[in-house]
Amino acid sequence: MNSAAKFRETPTSTSFTIPFKLEESALLNWLMELTHYDAKEACIKILYVLQALNKTDMPAKTRVEFLLLIIEYLKQYINRLEGRVGMRDFHYQ
Repeated sequence: MNSAAKFRETPTSTSFTIPFKLEESALLNWLMELTHYDAKEACIKILYVLQALNKTDMPAKTRVEFLLLIIEYLKQYINRLEGRVGMRDFHYQ
C-alpha cells in the first residue's frame, strides 16, 4: 500500500460559525447556495458545518433532521458528479 495515498486529516478544531439559523428552511437555502462552489469547496463547507453543529446545543430531533437533509443533498450531488464523469455503473459499497 502506498503510504502517500492517505486522506487529508480534518482540522480538529475550527472557529467556523454556522452561516444560517437553526431552521430547516435556512439549512435548505444554504445547501442550495453550495451549487455556486466547486465540489471540493462545497464539501469543505459541509464538513465545517457538521463540526459546528456537533458543538451546538440543539434538540436531537433537529440534529437528525439536519443530518438527513445534508445526506440527501450529498446523494444528489454525487449523482450529478457521476453523470458528469460517466460513472453510472460504479456502485459504492
